[in-house]
Formats: sequence, structure tokens, C-alpha cells
Amino acid sequence: MSLLGVVALAACAFTEQGRSDRLREMYPRGTARADVIERFKQEPEISELRPAAGWASLPKAFLAERGARAEQRVGGSPARLDVYVAYPDGVFSLCNVWFYYDENDRVLDTEWQYHSD
Repeated sequence: MSLLGVVALAACAFTEQGRSDRLREMYPRGTARADVIERFKQEPEISELRPAAGWASLPKAFLAERGARAEQRVGGSPARLDVYVAYPDGVFSLCNVWFYYDENDRVLDTEWQYHSD
């Protein structure tokens, strides 16, 4: 990989991290799921409850992976994850916004992801 490629990847990672941090400011821990839905003005594209056997038991690997990583970040097991597809910067910047909730449907964490990832 060229130096330019490495710099471009680093810039993307920083942007995703920065956007995730901004989401955490906008939707702090404890925000009600109903408030998130109201602010997005739509239901999430994907909503999954944690299976009794754990996130790894989900048949869709990308959901299982996100649920497992969220467990490591929050120091516990989210009871639900929701995914919204959004256009934060206009029609050419499609992204996924992930929310992880506790058993009372309160935000534990959120993260931003380029839709193409």
C-alpha cells in the first residue's frame, strides 16, 4: 500500500472516530430509545434483541460482530442494537448509525460507520 493510501485510511478512521464521538455527545448514555427514534423521525432499519445465547449466535455475522464489540466497549452486554441508515452530509454520504441499549431501552453507546464498510 502506498503512503497516500495509508494516510487516506488514517483520515477515514479519524473521521469515523470523530463522528462516533460527536454521536456520543448528541445521544449520551441514558438517552431513551424513544427519543432516538423521534429525532431520526423513523424506525431503525435493523433492530435486534440480544439472543439468550449471546450476540455471537446471531446468523448475520456483521450484527454478531458489532454486538460483541459493543460488549467490550461498554463493559457489559447490550440488550438491543438498532441501525439507522442516514445521509449526514447530503445524498452522497450514506452512513450507518449504530445504537446499543440496555434492558430498559436506554442508550449505552453509539457509533458511526461509512455505509460502504
